[in-house]
Amino acid sequence: MTFSDSQMNVPAGERAIVWVLGVLAILNVANGLFMFFAPQTWFVTTPGVIETGSFNFHFIQDIGSAYIMTGIAAAMAAAMPIHRFALMALSSVFVGLHGVIHVVDIAKGRCGDPTDDIVAVILPSILWVGLTVWLGQRQK
Repeated sequence: MTFSDSQMNVPAGERAIVWVLGVLAILNVANGLFMFFAPQTWFVTTPGVIETGSFNFHFIQDIGSAYIMTGIAAAMAAAMPIHRFALMALSSVFVGLHGVIHVVDIAKGRCGDPTDDIVAVILPSILWVGLTVWLGQRQK
């Protein structure tokens, strides 16, 4: 016997939050794993990255580790509503600062096509931090 969400009294808003957090978790963990296990392939295939400087195996794995951590935090936030805001707030430190770094790089002309930075880093960081702020307001 299976139960739909409505039969289990899960509000639609809660389902949407869990879905969004799940997507963020999958995307961040997948990118982090790609960076961690195939840094050179990630470097040459990710749009705009090659224009940022020379390949640095260790540095890409470091950042990949941070992406894996943020993805795990989003997955845990989806599964544990009571800790949702705290998990997202902590992971927002990396995500938000990463976005700020890319804004500064665009402003100082240190990137190739700014569209790559905007689409791949800045907009996702705005979504992540915005969602975190919203979750904090919702928790009150």
